[in-house]
Amino acid sequence: MDDKAFLQLKNQYNTDIAFLREAIDDLNGNLLTVGRTVKNVLNTQINAPAYPSSNLLWNGELGHSVNSWFDSSYGATDKAFECAHFFSHDGTLSGLALDPTDARTSSTNKTLKATGHSTYSSAYGKWNSENGWGEIQGIKTIDVLLPSNMIDATTPLARVSMIAAKRNAYIELTEACLMFAGIYDNTSGQRKFLSGDLGFTATLNGTPAASTIERRYKIFAQSDRGFTLLSSEVTIAAAPADGLFTSTKNISMSWKQQAGQLQVSIYEYIPSLAEYRLIKQVSSGTSYIHDGTFLTVVAGYPSSPTGTTREASFYTKTGEMTLLATNGVSLKWDTINFPIAVPNDYDKSLTTDRQWLRIGLTVAPNLLIPGVTSDGSTTITAPANVFDAEYAADFVGKTVYVYDSNETLLYTTTVSSRTNDTQIVLGTAIAAGTARIVRIVAAGFHGIVVDKVHLGYQQNTSYAPNANDFRTLQPVAAPTSSDQGGVGDGGSGGGVETGCVIGRTLIKQGDGSWQPIDKAIEGDLWASGEFKPNLVTKLKMSFQPVRRVRAANGCEVVCTDTERFVRDRSDHNGTDLFRLRIGDEVLTEINGKIETSKLLEISAFLPKKEFVFTPTLSQNRLFIAGEIKAKYSWWEFFKFMLWGKRKVGGFVLHNRKYNEEFYGF
Repeated sequence: MDDKAFLQLKNQYNTDIAFLREAIDDLNGNLLTVGRTVKNVLNTQINAPAYPSSNLLWNGELGHSVNSWFDSSYGATDKAFECAHFFSHDGTLSGLALDPTDARTSSTNKTLKATGHSTYSSAYGKWNSENGWGEIQGIKTIDVLLPSNMIDATTPLARVSMIAAKRNAYIELTEACLMFAGIYDNTSGQRKFLSGDLGFTATLNGTPAASTIERRYKIFAQSDRGFTLLSSEVTIAAAPADGLFTSTKNISMSWKQQAGQLQVSIYEYIPSLAEYRLIKQVSSGTSYIHDGTFLTVVAGYPSSPTGTTREASFYTKTGEMTLLATNGVSLKWDTINFPIAVPNDYDKSLTTDRQWLRIGLTVAPNLLIPGVTSDGSTTITAPANVFDAEYAADFVGKTVYVYDSNETLLYTTTVSSRTNDTQIVLGTAIAAGTARIVRIVAAGFHGIVVDKVHLGYQQNTSYAPNANDFRTLQPVAAPTSSDQGGVGDGGSGGGVETGCVIGRTLIKQGDGSWQPIDKAIEGDLWASGEFKPNLVTKLKMSFQPVRRVRAANGCEVVCTDTERFVRDRSDHNGTDLFRLRIGDEVLTEINGKIETSKLLEISAFLPKKEFVFTPTLSQNRLFIAGEIKAKYSWWEFFKFMLWGKRKVGGFVLHNRKYNEEFYGF
């Protein structure tokens, strides 16, 4: 071997040794990172408090009859067919007096009743004494009188949690159907949810020049719950004229966040110009400094808002209830959390009657029945016993849509009568055919079943009897917990499930590979940055507004405002995207190595909504999602060409559900 060949071999050897040392260093770094993370998780688990028993409701669930709790002897009386303390009322949420008649002393009130009760009405919510759960009827509410007027302006959050499901597979919940819970004031003249204003302020900073004008402002808040709020007008009599704003002479604005805030539009009116302006649209903040600039001239303030005040209520998102579990079909019922923010200017002294917790729906469920047969007459036949005799009279007059198997609308008619559990008579003859699809509007009677209703002031509230529940006897029949699932986590999040990342997002698998989330199935193992991967136990899809998030090291992901990014090793629950700002540091993983990177971009909402996926994970509930979209340095490109070692990675995310603590005013 000549000297030149020997030198080439030596150089190659040294290069290989250098790469090997670098690989060993990377591996060692990964092991140290994993070790620290595991230790941190173990410390967190050791120091985590036990679930507190702080439920503030009588009984705390819909599983107990009045008789089983308050009578000294148990008997098959009417009271055995009533639910302790829970009531049902008309769905109107204003101007309606709620009936608090004690179920122990009267059998003619609106206490939840089983069908065997002498005063039962199918028009209201009912108590299923056989299974120990409540059933919501249409837009009639299920209500519980609070043991005392315990909610005031200092209450950060009234955390309501329950488990719920559709009664059967034929119940249809439309996208417009929202489920809500709220704290209601039953005082005459102010019967509505506890309320307060939007807290909108506009303050002049600095002393303007001699040339001043009057400026007036309002904000228009839009919610992903489908609601819009318009604030009162704030006037600044001597504001800077156009062109005279400076960094020290401007107007500071602030407002209170509303649940599910999508966007706050700030409007200005200048009387001397008779001109309205849209000056700014803010997606995820609660303040703005007006420097005189504006977006466009408009015709006036927005009209027809759905409200002008904040209320102590919380609604699920538009379309969210379509994802609700189905009793007897789904593995378990869904936990629905309602973190109810109490307005900080609610005046409790004006509540001279009682406070109630009210639970209900904004749109009555439908019946959606596939596989229907028509014989050319007005009679149609369903494949299952869906036309329950209990609702024979209630079916009459309901609107009916008949579709073919391709969901093409064929007929619109009404129900004339019910024949039996599988047949109804329509007002129009339907041409003979099979595999028809029939939708009966608002005929999903008692369509939502609920149980284990909790109310507490803190996360992780678990079931505990109220002090007044002095008996220990069980209800007529124990709840079917195998179907219903657990008691939930006491309102740690909002709604049924929140969206997560868009369908094409790459997720790191337990074996180190990367797969799009829309290819995932329940039972997959996902990597989490720990030795032990997470098991995917549920994966739900919804359609929501999304933003693009990009970090300085090239990690990128498209997700909803409520996706949780892990900021550092002390951030055990993750931080909602809407709380983050450009420049904040978050954790990422690149080629298996955890590193911190600053956020370079949090885009406005992208032009179109996207299908997003929300996983339910076991273990630590962390996962790695996203992709690298960064240019390679010459050294990285050289390593990639030599070893094929390209960058792969994403953000460290947490799938804990939406934490409305942000709204604890």
